[in-house]
Amino acid sequence: MKKVCSRRGRALSLFLLLLAAALVSCRLEIEENPRAWIDAPENGAEFAVGEEVLVLVHAYAREGVKNVILQVDGEFASAAALEESGTEFIEVVLGWIPVIPGETVVQVQAYDVNGNASNQASVVLRIIGEQDQEGGNTTAEPSTGTVEATTTSEPTLTPAPETSATAAHTMQPTATSSPTLDITPPLISNITVSSDSIVESPCEPNHVTINVAVSDPSGVQLVELHYRVVRGSEQGQIRKQSMSESTEGGYTYTLAPADLQSSLSPYGGSTLEYSVRAVDSTGNESQSSKFTVTVQSCIQ
Repeated sequence: MKKVCSRRGRALSLFLLLLAAALVSCRLEIEENPRAWIDAPENGAEFAVGEEVLVLVHAYAREGVKNVILQVDGEFASAAALEESGTEFIEVVLGWIPVIPGETVVQVQAYDVNGNASNQASVVLRIIGEQDQEGGNTTAEPSTGTVEATTTSEPTLTPAPETSATAAHTMQPTATSSPTLDITPPLISNITVSSDSIVESPCEPNHVTINVAVSDPSGVQLVELHYRVVRGSEQGQIRKQSMSESTEGGYTYTLAPADLQSSLSPYGGSTLEYSVRAVDSTGNESQSSKFTVTVQSCIQ
């Protein structure tokens, strides 16, 4: 009987241990993703046509919040972009003025500096027209919503701050009929290399040219070549070089012996590892996969 109880006890302990590990894994996975939630107004709250609705939003992103977008019934309403990216936890008040009575779904979504999207937090509001209050026709002129933001360590349910208040991180409003925020990183494609194998200087060929195509709707601000030389357990210094635009959307850089020596010297009998990083005009960035070139020793 004691043996049976002991086996059951061990089995139960193993089950609980596996369950705890699964819960920790789920929590870690959740922490990896940006999150957004609506603190006010509450679900089912009522507002009149023409009355400004202030939506208090908190957002979190481990890599830093980039922007927050407000949608009403699936249509873009307003947005706020963080000028100084890198703040993990932010508070923002997005304004919107309803012009049509009825039930309305309000959604918010946050994006981190890498363009990763959060969950879509939503509430359903009841918009009351003038006919519901006085029996007349509904008349209301739409106007631009407002955006206010601060960074805080704890969520608060205070009204929106005055526009003259100074915040540690200012959010700039964008209120147009369609989204204008570019949250898509540049597209890196067609990476080519002049040779898969070069030779240490002074032997030839000792140069290698790397070409890449980069495109982005808002314009490309920077294209960088990241590289290092690796030989066995020897890890060379990671170096960066700005790639020059050779054609429209095409960028190039030629690695010379001096470039390779700056990473590891001597560099013969090694492998050159390289990748491309691109940044667009709004700060979105992307990094390519890693590629290699064989560097042979010079034998004279």
